[in-house]
Amino acid sequence: MVYTVPEGAPLRYERTDSMGITVQALGMGSMAMRVDQAMTLGVDFEPSAGGVRVTTTVERLAARMTNPVLGQATLSEADVQGELVFTVDGRGNVDLLDPPTVSSEGGPLFNPTSLGYDMLPKLPPPGVVPGGSWVDTTTYASRDATGSLDVTWAGTSTLMGDTVVEGRRLTLVRTRAEVAIEVAGTVGGMDVEQRMVGPETGFYLWDPARRTLVEQQIDRDLSGTVRVAAVPSPMDLSAKQRKTMKLVDG
Repeated sequence: MVYTVPEGAPLRYERTDSMGITVQALGMGSMAMRVDQAMTLGVDFEPSAGGVRVTTTVERLAARMTNPVLGQATLSEADVQGELVFTVDGRGNVDLLDPPTVSSEGGPLFNPTSLGYDMLPKLPPPGVVPGGSWVDTTTYASRDATGSLDVTWAGTSTLMGDTVVEGRRLTLVRTRAEVAIEVAGTVGGMDVEQRMVGPETGFYLWDPARRTLVEQQIDRDLSGTVRVAAVPSPMDLSAKQRKTMKLVDG
């Protein structure tokens, strides 16, 4: 398993990212918020000196945030200008080259740096056999006009072996990790800071014949605090997040 130019490139993926957040506000009880993304990504690959150069186009984007205090915000593909370009080595270690420009509402709804680092999972190091595990740590940060994002992912992956899905032989890898996320930005004219930590579990399916990711699912169970400029003290929060990515054309 190694990242290279896959058979059938360019490829098209459907990706979703949904997070439900519950905030315990002093004197107000609990408040429920949601952030949901659904997108279609056109992904092309070409050889590069360090491995593979990946060019991602956001062909369709429907993102929505609902918040009982700060209101509702939406984002579409029209709010994303340009392509996300990055390189990966054979295992999937990312060197981010050039993110697209996102409108000022994009910070909480769509972060291209996060997409670049999360889109392609880490593949096994050479020599790992079915039943074997390995450890990876990924950290990244984003700073732009919409706000900031800092993420640390420390996980263990296990090569489960081959499985058959719709008549095609695929390789299954399962993952578990601890994730720490810090986000700061402006929503509805108010400064917001959010910190979350917690466990992640997931899996992905790799097609050895086409040399590409076929499907990935990630589930997170997070807790932490949120600070809003209009509220004097931080508020406790809990969040459940699911991310999926599935090959639909290529």
